[in-house]
Amino acid sequence: MICASCNHDNHPNARFCSRCGGELVAPVYVASQDSGGITKTVVFFIVMVAYIVILNFIDFTSSYTDIILTDFIFAAIVLIFFALNFKDTLKALKFANPNPVLLTAIAIGAPVFALCVFLFAEYLNKNVFDIYVISDYILFADSPAPLLLALISTAVFPAFFEEIAFRGVMFNLLEPFAGKSPTIFITSIMFATMHFSIISLLWLFPIGLLFGYLRARHNTLWYGIIGHFIYNSSVVIFEMVFA
Repeated sequence: MICASCNHDNHPNARFCSRCGGELVAPVYVASQDSGGITKTVVFFIVMVAYIVILNFIDFTSSYTDIILTDFIFAAIVLIFFALNFKDTLKALKFANPNPVLLTAIAIGAPVFALCVFLFAEYLNKNVFDIYVISDYILFADSPAPLLLALISTAVFPAFFEEIAFRGVMFNLLEPFAGKSPTIFITSIMFATMHFSIISLLWLFPIGLLFGYLRARHNTLWYGIIGHFIYNSSVVIFEMVFA
């Protein structure tokens, strides 16, 4: 416990300062700090939702350059809020002592799960909803490097910036007053709903829960970033091969 008079760091259970003898007073809980975190979270989520809604009224898929531009705008939004929560989010970007067993499980599990989701979504779209969904790979067919740009737009950008947004900035803002488990749940809901697809909630919400758990358990974003990248990359490749 820090002494208010001399700033000496005492034992957490001490009643008097061992240096100056002054009485130690426990820090007062400040509700405004928590409300500030809630406010930033709500503002962040509203801004991102507004951006996604605007995109639904714009034909940004007519050109691969427009798609890349929207990716950069989303990244810029995330980076602005990252800057407002810079120190805490930066800590989550450290990757000390990576677990090889966990990384292997992610490397194997992500593409297997992606294949299951791809086949299930294809079945629903063709046999239940009778709709044709344009694959991410096809959107870049007219570009100089379709597969490379599709992977950058669909795997690289989401892996970094969605993880920084939900498991980084939002996680850090919510955890101090909501606790780890509720924060994992809330950020997973936000992550899933941001994609504006009711059906995809069936797999996006569990993915959000897993990445949120890994973030909380290991205090790093990298397991989520790696898993996110492998999963999305696998979907793009499956679309290219099978669609």
